[in-house]
Amino acid sequence: MENSRIEELLEESIRASARTTHAVRAFVRFALIQVTVSILALLVGGVFAIFAEAIETGFLVAAIVLVIGGVYGLNVGWDELKKSSDTEETTSVQGVDAISNCKFCGAELHMFSTKCPKCKKRVGF
Repeated sequence: MENSRIEELLEESIRASARTTHAVRAFVRFALIQVTVSILALLVGGVFAIFAEAIETGFLVAAIVLVIGGVYGLNVGWDELKKSSDTEETTSVQGVDAISNCKFCGAELHMFSTKCPKCKKRVGF
């Protein structure tokens, strides 16, 4: 197998790994936000029920906190899930600092890039 084909497969593997990471993060972030909001709603509802002696108000405030937190959690989860889509056409790796510039067009190249993300020419280090 040619080195260029191995490099392409490695880049494809890295992109697939990044997509998987974002998909898992979408679920984990949503679940973490839901658990946090549920605990917060319990605490706020309990404070109203115990100290203000207003059980109905406590339930109402807890429900409002749950709804707002649920919408926020869904928004965060969907945003993270969009990052896992296969439609990205970039060959750079997210979160990796550029180590040099393309000698053809000057675009930033990242550690695992074998092709320039801008001009699509093969680059070597």
